[in-house]
Amino acid sequence: MRKRIALVLVGILAACGRGPQEPAFVEPKIAPQTRVLNAETRNALEGLVINNLNECLEYTNPSRPLCQATLTFKKGSPQLEALEVGQILASEPGPNAPYGFLFKVKQISAGSEQVVVEAEEAGLAEAITEGEASFQKNLSAEDLVQAEGLSPGVRFANGQARFQAQPGVKPMSVLDFTFNEIIYDEDGNHSTTLDQVRAQGKVFFDLQSGFSASITWKRKLGIPVYPNGVYFKAAFGVKHNAEVKIFSNLGKSIKKEYELTRYTFKPITVMVGPVPVVFVPNLYITVSAEGTVSANLVLGAKEELNAQACLEYKGGFKNCSSLGKKFEAGIAQANSTLTATASMNGKVDVLLYGLVGPYAKLGAYLELTAKVPGNPVWKLDAGVKGSIGIHADLWLFRLDTDLEIFNEKLGTIAQAQPGPPSVVFGGGTFVNFEGGPFVNRPYYICATAMDPQDGPLEVQLSSNLDGSLGTAPTSSKCVPYIFTSSGPRTITARATNFLNLSATATTTLTVQDVPPLAHIIQPLPSLNPTLPQAKAEPAGRYLFLQAVWEDKTLSVSDCTRGEWRSRNSDTNADMGDELPSIGCATRMRLSNDPGWRRITFKYTNPQGVSVEKFVLVNVGEPDPPRTNQPPLAKITRPVPIFAQGKAANPTVDSTNIVLEGKVFDADTDTLTYAWYIAEVVGGYPGPKKAVPGGSGSVNITTTSSGLRLNATLPSVTIPLATLFPSVSTCPGYKQQFVAYLEVSDGGTSSTWPRPVTMSQRFELPVCIK
Repeated sequence: MRKRIALVLVGILAACGRGPQEPAFVEPKIAPQTRVLNAETRNALEGLVINNLNECLEYTNPSRPLCQATLTFKKGSPQLEALEVGQILASEPGPNAPYGFLFKVKQISAGSEQVVVEAEEAGLAEAITEGEASFQKNLSAEDLVQAEGLSPGVRFANGQARFQAQPGVKPMSVLDFTFNEIIYDEDGNHSTTLDQVRAQGKVFFDLQSGFSASITWKRKLGIPVYPNGVYFKAAFGVKHNAEVKIFSNLGKSIKKEYELTRYTFKPITVMVGPVPVVFVPNLYITVSAEGTVSANLVLGAKEELNAQACLEYKGGFKNCSSLGKKFEAGIAQANSTLTATASMNGKVDVLLYGLVGPYAKLGAYLELTAKVPGNPVWKLDAGVKGSIGIHADLWLFRLDTDLEIFNEKLGTIAQAQPGPPSVVFGGGTFVNFEGGPFVNRPYYICATAMDPQDGPLEVQLSSNLDGSLGTAPTSSKCVPYIFTSSGPRTITARATNFLNLSATATTTLTVQDVPPLAHIIQPLPSLNPTLPQAKAEPAGRYLFLQAVWEDKTLSVSDCTRGEWRSRNSDTNADMGDELPSIGCATRMRLSNDPGWRRITFKYTNPQGVSVEKFVLVNVGEPDPPRTNQPPLAKITRPVPIFAQGKAANPTVDSTNIVLEGKVFDADTDTLTYAWYIAEVVGGYPGPKKAVPGGSGSVNITTTSSGLRLNATLPSVTIPLATLFPSVSTCPGYKQQFVAYLEVSDGGTSSTWPRPVTMSQRFELPVCIK
């Protein structure tokens, strides 16, 4: 008996290429151990379970195991009662075996109502010692048993995600479908989209996919004939139109193939003698992305593919494939160096008894290469790939092959045109730590230019009020500039490439007159004036005046812009204190009138913006006659600085500390002094250590008019490591210390103890530059 059946999905495929002459028809010879199940036994089958389904169905794996099956029959069939271990069971499709089967019996267990048969996959040559199975089959959409979307984003032409042929359900008329799928997700969370690669598009089938096969095997005196005993030929065809796009916001190398749909057609049964050989056609559609996928990538094109994968075996595998293809220019966008490939593939397999058999994969691909800088920045190449193979123990010996039947690069179908550079503000290596911009203070203006052909470019910066600001180099990308006036201005950044193509960016910059900052160091404020124990300074005493300020509009400090005032804190009345108003004043003398004073320091910058700070000083009754007044002391280095708008302890960028100060006494001519330093540990100062060379005596001098003057102490420089061996230039944390200045006039007083002590905290940075 001989049957030839043609398999084509609406349309006739080109025949396979010329190959070896097919052998003459071989009459089948059935092995004596073969048992073809009759209708009674097929109907008695209640269940068929493949016990190692996942492993044995990997039919493209050369080392896959044989399928192991358990068949459960209802007892009563005479054919079952005669069944023996070692026999081959062959069945055409039936109620509980939709693809038929070919199994070798390994064990039989008969119960009171059921017969359970343990069996394993058998080869055709075990059931039929010689024979031929050759067919072609004309298929239409009505032959479709099931169409299944393998991912949530797939919809067939009827709007469904799944089609199952059954009575009363209208058959599908076309195999078209749309898809919108995530084919790669870095974190597995679909709600976070920046780490995903997404594919979307449409596939239009012309129903011109097909399959044909011819298998011939023969022995003479037990020896295989025809070269190696087997002639085998298989051909697959896929024709489709597709629109595919790959989107990505991810910068990562990936290799991912994603199955979109699976079409399963009705089994094809070919009788070789009495033995049914059952073929199950399946068609899969896949989409893939491979390569270094860059952020902001869009890769897409329209394609038409009409390809046939064909292999022939007669003493060796031969390629008999054909190919037709067409592309339209796609689009691509990229902002970094990358290579990426997107492809649309049709994958066909025709499995004997639904288990194993030949397969083919046919597809078109788009390959994007991009490099910034580069010329062209990107290009899009098109090509087609096809492969065919078989891994099966179906005949007299094992057939194993994986053939790449074609891999054609069709050339560049689109590429970038030369374009202008891009310019953005920012990205420089310098930081404006003080904020700004401020009048008369250096300010860094940074801009970056990237040309798709040339790479980084210099940027020319200009202002509508100030003219040219300079050129930002590609190294630092910044220009320092000092604005001399306040107010808003438009800053323009311009870059030009070798093609004389330019690009600009603009931003608005407002130069500020920043209010100055001020802080009073002396006089020290009295305790809360609402408390009776607030210690009073005797009326008639001298007080040191010391303030620090910050004026970002001036590059050199100017004390003449400061002003001191003293008023009654309650009535604002002038108390008659001797207080030079100029900010350069260093001391004042209280009048003999007691009462709380509000001593104010005011600083005004060149733009007329001012700041005021005050302290409250409790002034009591004058000293008794002939009272020896205590000396005054002030530390003039180090002094507080300003950080984030507030006075703060100074940071000294060296382990060699310079100590400077001033002293005064109203009635004693010679004063003694001594410097000390303590390390702060756990927030509290430790023991004070005397500074070598930091002690001595000074004289208070008097002018010809009898005015006593302040005395300036000799400057002292002390390496901290001589006092504190643990001091390091880069310990990884800030080291804090306290400087003390002790001054004495030799007098004694329980009310005003000697020596008079002033202190100032300072710190070293984490690392000294």
